[in-house]
Amino acid sequence: MSRRPLLIAAVALLAVLALLLIVRLMRPGAAATDPTPEPAAATNLPPITATLALTATTPVTPIAAGEPTVARASAPAADAAPVRFVQAVASAPDVLNPLLSTDATTQAIAQLIYPTLVGQDAQSGRISADGLVARWDISPDGGVYTLTLRSDLRWSDGVPVTADDVRFSLEAVRDPATASPFRPKLANVTGVQTPAPDTVVLTLASPACATMAALVMPVLPAHRFTDAATMAAAPQSILPQVGAGPFLLDARTDDGFRLVRNPNAPGAQPVIDELILRVIAEPDARLAALADGSVDMASFEDAWVAQAQALPDHSLQLTPEDRFDFVALNLADPAAPTPGRDAAGALIPQPPHPVLGEQRVRQALAVAVDYAALLPPELQPAAYRVTSYVLPGTAWAVAPELVPVQTNPTLAGELLDSVGWRDEEGDGVR
Repeated sequence: MSRRPLLIAAVALLAVLALLLIVRLMRPGAAATDPTPEPAAATNLPPITATLALTATTPVTPIAAGEPTVARASAPAADAAPVRFVQAVASAPDVLNPLLSTDATTQAIAQLIYPTLVGQDAQSGRISADGLVARWDISPDGGVYTLTLRSDLRWSDGVPVTADDVRFSLEAVRDPATASPFRPKLANVTGVQTPAPDTVVLTLASPACATMAALVMPVLPAHRFTDAATMAAAPQSILPQVGAGPFLLDARTDDGFRLVRNPNAPGAQPVIDELILRVIAEPDARLAALADGSVDMASFEDAWVAQAQALPDHSLQLTPEDRFDFVALNLADPAAPTPGRDAAGALIPQPPHPVLGEQRVRQALAVAVDYAALLPPELQPAAYRVTSYVLPGTAWAVAPELVPVQTNPTLAGELLDSVGWRDEEGDGVR
């Protein structure tokens, strides 16, 4: 086959970009010096060897935002000095309602003051029974989920946490009037019933494996809201003064938020008595605050790793991030563009791409890419390749036995030769 300059350029570009799936493990998050040992990583996760967050050396072990795993068995002695911990955050949202916002500060506060409907292990991603739901039963046809709630939780104003709170929270997300960003997660839920104070029954449009994962969400106190449509303006959304988590939001300060330990929360009490979330928007200012000791913990993006690592007397901790980068190939024929689906949502058969429609060409592109060279140096070795968009944290769906395609330029050439794309002049151009 003769050389075709335009097509050659297109194929060469695709060979650089094609089929890259990289999961980035590094997300801001940290624990102070002398932290509790990290739980063993799940077998399908690579070793965690780096971090992007720093914490100052302090004599206490803090609770990482959203993961209150460090605790004491009982309340501190009356004469004990209160333990105060200061964490830098990037934003101070006006609305602190986790059902209406994806803001990181809102979600961090929510995980500390509200119960989670269904528990989830932070390391493996597996669903657990350590949330508000103590047990769940699924009908034989997979269309009905019956959730049994624990009965030992009360809101900080003394009102019991019941199925009414769960129903309100679920319906608030499902209600178009709230414009919740999490509404798509519950799109398969067609009904929510509460036959008893400790029982919630969900009816699904069709069986779905991801149902329990969709229920990893905070539960809000129904009695603090008038209805879902007006919940964004409710006082509980602006400054949540009622909670049932290990901490309670005490005040919005001039530069952030103050949370205090919830003395009535069941189970072991947190080590920290007072948690300050101080808003420091700029990363260089957060770094300076760590250096001068005015904050105990701060988070940074990838570009700040070197500066963060240079700080003396600070510990670093890596936390997983469920995100991957990828490049998709459009296999449709550019000369005959066709919609992917019809009005009913059914797939429409596509005329094949004149080059990429051949499977061996796609296979050649996959093995021609130097994947190691595409991994940013600042992320190595804390970034790794995955085999699909199903990430290792999705424990119920991932196939850990699958291995990524390996770089093999020789095989790539053989595959291209087999379909007529030959390097006729020996210069690497086909």
